[in-house]
Amino acid sequence: MRKLRSSLLVLTCFGCVAESANPPAPAALPADRAASSPSEQALRVEYRPELGEVIAKAGYVGTFVLLDPASERLIVAEPEPIAGASSLAQTRFVPASTFKIPHSLIALETGVADGPEFALAWDGVVHDIEAWNHDHVLRTAYRDSVVWYYQELARRIGTEPMQHFVDAFEYGNRDIGAAIDRFWLDGELRISPREQVEFLRRLHEGQLPVSDANLAIMLDDVMVRERRSDGTLIRAKTGWAQSSEQNLGWFVGSVERGDRGRVYFATLIQAGEPAPDSFRSDRVDLSMALLGQLGWLEQAPL
Repeated sequence: MRKLRSSLLVLTCFGCVAESANPPAPAALPADRAASSPSEQALRVEYRPELGEVIAKAGYVGTFVLLDPASERLIVAEPEPIAGASSLAQTRFVPASTFKIPHSLIALETGVADGPEFALAWDGVVHDIEAWNHDHVLRTAYRDSVVWYYQELARRIGTEPMQHFVDAFEYGNRDIGAAIDRFWLDGELRISPREQVEFLRRLHEGQLPVSDANLAIMLDDVMVRERRSDGTLIRAKTGWAQSSEQNLGWFVGSVERGDRGRVYFATLIQAGEPAPDSFRSDRVDLSMALLGQLGWLEQAPL
């Protein structure tokens, strides 16, 4: 993997383009420290800086967190922060396309989308990402991170219903602002890696105020990334935010194994601009390698 200069700003967030190839470059936006919820405070936090070296050796500033409900343990791939300081895992950043997880569920719950085959027609605007240049259904729009599809969903959902569910989901700082079709891209919405895994746990364990039918659509269809021959099930979503100076990459999700149960993970990496050619795949590859080191995947080390 391409090595980057060490001058990255660890706690900086920025305008988000949700994996667009030719994004606008809005002004930089600050990250903020996330407050711990009661459920987060109950977790036993285990700092594992040697895991963070996997990210650092790849040339990135970043973090990886893993929540294991069986042991109520949160593994953080960072050194333990000094008193009064916050870790990168506790710092909020724009969610980018990882917001497509709650976004899809909100569309289903409000009736804007009636299932994974809910279709929207492409408007003919040509995008540099070829996969966006045709009609999509919810399942494929999630898979291909199709921004225009989710922007149209957001406009149809509307500000008040969207805010209601973001509040009900306790999602990050809950701030969707006034731009209904951009707030997760370059608005004020923020979430930390630690909050990502807490949200995923609530989602998978049926603790969100949504119907069982819509939850099943998300977990058994839309979110499924990979079903492995050994029975391992991976549900996940990538995200990519970009500014004129930095790139922020996400990969969040769950790994489920019949012999061990389920864990939730979130990877966040930062790179300078331009991002290395491998940035898109590194978000996933680093996550898989770290999950492999922790025994949750059969994955060769990087």
